Amino acid sequence: MYNNEESYIDKRIVRTKSKIKKTFLLLLQQKPYNKLTITEIVNQSKISRVTFYNHFDSKEELLIEIIDDVMKDLVISYRKPYENLNLFTVNDIKPSMLMLFEHVYKYSDFYSTVTNSDILIELQNRMIDELKNLALKDFSMINSNIDRVIYAEWYAYAIYGIILEWIKKGYSHSPKYMAEQLLDLVKSIPKKRVERKGMVRYS
Repeated sequence: MYNNEESYIDKRIVRTKSKIKKTFLLLLQQKPYNKLTITEIVNQSKISRVTFYNHFDSKEELLIEIIDDVMKDLVISYRKPYENLNLFTVNDIKPSMLMLFEHVYKYSDFYSTVTNSDILIELQNRMIDELKNLALKDFSMINSNIDRVIYAEWYAYAIYGIILEWIKKGYSHSPKYMAEQLLDLVKSIPKKRVERKGMVRYS
């Protein structure tokens, strides 16, 4: 009985937080983040201030958690092509294996809203950090004079730029097309062998 009650409470918390997050993004489409108030979020969500503060200390914490949720899925989607592989090259990857653009499209409401808001810089910084860390943690350059940190920074900004322009253009191309283009871009770069630490080689 206790477990059932606990499960019910957990689901209720998830539902309430989800409602608050959706309301926040809806309001962000209507006015700048720095002018949004907790009172507006509470009223639009049809909850009490007590309920809001039971889940979030501030609207800043709310924003951070929303971005955290999306970035967790971004990392999972990015790693999909090679998570179960011991060895591969770029030529082994098919567009259907690249889930990064599928991720962005799945969260298109979030990305479009934030891109057109005054908090784009928060998303930009977090997204570039995640992409840079993935490049640094998952791969290492072999037989190359390229500085790994500089490579990771270049890579992160390049991917972010492609995604940002895609969003700004209203997702004018399909995720599959974008994946094909990204693969063609990567393959057009002079090849350097890259190794995923401990398990994968990538060229």
